[in-house]
Amino acid sequence: MVIDKREFIEILDADEDFRRSVLAALTKDISDADRLTEASLQGTLQGLTNTLQTLNSTIGRPAGAEFEWESAKPLPLRLAENLRMQDVRIIRGRGLQTGDGQRLLDAVSKSRLSPSQRRRVGDTDIIAAGESVDSGARHYVAAEVSTTVRMSDITRARDTAAFMAAVFEVTTHAVVVGYAIRNEDKQRADEEDVTVILLESD
Repeated sequence: MVIDKREFIEILDADEDFRRSVLAALTKDISDADRLTEASLQGTLQGLTNTLQTLNSTIGRPAGAEFEWESAKPLPLRLAENLRMQDVRIIRGRGLQTGDGQRLLDAVSKSRLSPSQRRRVGDTDIIAAGESVDSGARHYVAAEVSTTVRMSDITRARDTAAFMAAVFEVTTHAVVVGYAIRNEDKQRADEEDVTVILLESD
């Protein structure tokens, strides 16, 4: 029998008894001494719910390199809207290296950053540049792109922005881009002053 993934996810999301039966099936080989307590069961069910929400947001959509490439297309407009910037352009990303992007990396390579800090800048998914609407000053953007944004993405974007700000002494924004983010990670992003941009569902 072929199981429709979307239908299965929708049933899991809507039916708590069904979620419990799936969990019971997954843990049927655990001995009585190791059975889940009610508290841990609730925690596991919550984790399953979070996973289902993520799957609902990402299933059937591009992932990996394809997602990074696709997300770069609407990003300048979204950055302009979210960060009050204008003339935003991607200067470095997967498959793209502009003259500005190369000059940026050259300056970073000659800076006093540590080798690991220079690598962090070089490994950043997308680096963009534009002008502040308010001051006209040049701003940089360090963006990490994942289908589901996680704390590791937030940390990488924050670190790259800090390193670039130290090298160029200009405002650099940290941004994460994806289809979904857990509430606790969104809260951490806000606390770390990292802008979250969620792409619209098709």
